[in-house]
Parts: sequence; structure tokens; C-alpha cells
Amino acid sequence: MNKMLIVFLLVSYLVIGVIFLLMPKRLTKQEIYITWFVVTVQALIADIFWGEILDLYDFTSVALI
Repeated sequence: MNKMLIVFLLVSYLVIGVIFLLMPKRLTKQEIYITWFVVTVQALIADIFWGEILDLYDFTSVALI
């Protein structure tokens, strides 16, 4: 495995762990649904931007062109 990949994964896990420790533990249903919606929209926009607009990764295993 690439050394930078391992470093990236470790740093990512540490950052996510800190976020989990600092985030509020009791959320209302409204906060849960709003958070889910925001994350979903951001992931969709990122997938469309990186995949379709910039064509940086393929959505299918075979080339269509």
C-alpha cells in the first residue's frame, strides 16, 4: 500500500473521532433530518461535480464512448 494512503486514512480517522467526541449527543428529530438532508445534498453535488462535470471517475465499468 501507498504510504500516503495510510497517512491519509489515519488522519481522517483522527479528525472524524474528534468530531464525534465534540458533537452534541442529543439531537431532536428535526436536527437529525436537517443534518441528513444537508449531507445527502452535499454528497450528491460532489458526485455530480467530480464525476459528471470534471469526468474524474467513471460510473460504469465499461467505456460508453
